[in-house]
Amino acid sequence: AKTDTTLTVEGPALQVTSTTTITNGAQMIKIEDIQVGDKVSASTLKRADGKLQAVTITVTPGGA
Repeated sequence: AKTDTTLTVEGPALQVTSTTTITNGAQMIKIEDIQVGDKVSASTLKRADGKLQAVTITVTPGGA
């Protein structure tokens, strides 16, 4: 599931901020470009409030 500021991938929601880098191959994309069914991997950091913030997100369309 996703919103404008979170992405949930088989676990806790990841907070997506203006500093989160999202890529599909070599192309920079926005969270709006991620579709249900896309394979994603992320590097995160744990914020002081306990939430996970996405530092980078890498997308593979349709889980290819």
